[in-house]
Amino acid sequence: MHNHGDSSLYRRFRHARDDDGYATVAAIGIILAIAAVALALVGVASHVVARHQAQLAADMAAVAAAEGLSRGDLPCPVAQRIAGLNHASVVSCRTDNRDVLLEVTAGVSVTGVHAKARAGPV
Repeated sequence: MHNHGDSSLYRRFRHARDDDGYATVAAIGIILAIAAVALALVGVASHVVARHQAQLAADMAAVAAAEGLSRGDLPCPVAQRIAGLNHASVVSCRTDNRDVLLEVTAGVSVTGVHAKARAGPV
């Protein structure tokens, strides 16, 4: 039987055994932190893309509706058709003299992303 006494080699070995699993726990923590940051960035990027798509749909629908109005067509049905082709829905549509004012919603979120546009004769 060996008496380890206060041997520094024994203390180092025993201390290392007490830390078993620490690296695994630390690695899991780091991986979870990186995953959380990546998920947040994906969420922000998704919202930015949806916002741009909604604005593009609003702009295109407003221009088409204003063009239709100048030809004597009803502008709101034109706006609804163009917004629909761009995966958006018209929330409000009205005319102000010869301008068309639109609000559309688009995106994947429950509430959608809103965008407004105004177009008139050139």
